[in-house]
Amino acid sequence: MTPNLIKPFTIAGFLIGELYMVFTVLGPDKSGAAVPWDGVLGRLFGAAFFFGPFGAAVGMGVGLLAMLAINLLGRARRRLPRQ
Repeated sequence: MTPNLIKPFTIAGFLIGELYMVFTVLGPDKSGAAVPWDGVLGRLFGAAFFFGPFGAAVGMGVGLLAMLAINLLGRARRRLPRQ
């Protein structure tokens, strides 16, 4: 029986998406001008609704692919004759 890898990959994808969101929002603008903190907080809350769930969806897809690869490798290993 293979371990369920979907939940850890989904959680990791969510956290990586939120971390990427923080770096994206807090990064400098194209003009290099300072952004007021209320604008930064608004962008943080607005972007949090998008980056986290999309990161979780990507993590879930990666977890499904990892489970598929483990299952296929396990089946191929069981089919080999033992010597």
